[in-house]
Amino acid sequence: MRPAPRLALGLLALALGAGCLVPARGEDRQPPPEPDKAGAGTVVPGLSPELVRGRLGAPPRVSRQVFLLRCLEQWHYGAPHHLRLTFNCPRGQKPALLSVHSLPAPNR
Repeated sequence: MRPAPRLALGLLALALGAGCLVPARGEDRQPPPEPDKAGAGTVVPGLSPELVRGRLGAPPRVSRQVFLLRCLEQWHYGAPHHLRLTFNCPRGQKPALLSVHSLPAPNR
């Protein structure tokens, strides 16, 4: 394959996955609410990313895996929650929480 078609395929994959990216916070918006320390127990599959962000706050780390018609997005939370949340982001539909994994706290 020549480099030009590979570049076009890469750009197409980015364009398809752009619907589930978290929008950047502008300076004119309000700061995010303080995360709820007991909110980890109230996070269940099926919730929207906005509800999860309201309960746990913004995730410190986000990982994405882009597929043809959807992408998977993982939010990684450290202390005090120690969670990994997986969101299903189908193209043309609203993202939803797929699974919640509790992670062991690191020993220090």
